Amino acid sequence: MTDATKSATPRREPPPDDGRMKLAVFDLDGTITRRDSFVAFLWSWFKSHPGRWPHTPRLVAMAGVHKFGWRDNSWLKQRYLHVILGGVDRERIAAHTATFLDGWLDRNVRPGAREELRRQREQGSRLVLLTASIDVYAEEIGRRLGFDAVIATKVAWSSEGTLTGELASANCERAEKVTRLEQYLAEEVDRPREGIFATAYGDDVKDVPILDWADVGVAVGRRPKLHALAASKGYAIEQW
Repeated sequence: MTDATKSATPRREPPPDDGRMKLAVFDLDGTITRRDSFVAFLWSWFKSHPGRWPHTPRLVAMAGVHKFGWRDNSWLKQRYLHVILGGVDRERIAAHTATFLDGWLDRNVRPGAREELRRQREQGSRLVLLTASIDVYAEEIGRRLGFDAVIATKVAWSSEGTLTGELASANCERAEKVTRLEQYLAEEVDRPREGIFATAYGDDVKDVPILDWADVGVAVGRRPKLHALAASKGYAIEQW
């Protein structure tokens, strides 16, 4: 949706009862959670597997290359996955994911996010978690929080069932979020875009494409750049 066609309905008001399907799309890191889930997940594996510790200088060097803008987020994500989880089989990663989320999720989900999920669910909205985080654990987060669908960055697996460190999809950030969401809607929802009333939540300027796409964009948190855009684009602002 363009700025001119965005709904003027205040976010806290019920969505219009005009026959459109209600859709609520949530970013994960910084929007639902307090901390970055990707870093926390990789660290939880790395710290408990001393055999990976000798790679620490490589990880530091790669972070520096990324920080200086010489490589993008997709490159860094793949390099970290390869060094920390490369060669690990699905079963071990699934078991670690369950253990990791048992403690991490309750500590890091914002209470306001839980309340907003509950509110949207009670309004009959279809809940979609749309995140650049990897599907390895994002799908389980979505299941535990009651989402109807999870759209995440996909990791690649070898023919032997081990994680390769490569990505099997584009990194699900920025405009890619809109592309992936539209693919999901085309494949899973028998409604044209005009038959959907969408609310989208994000905490970073990287979420602007999906906030613009929605009928109601909600800027979550206190990032100054996003707040400045919210004022000009008509996003609601929410502090969780």
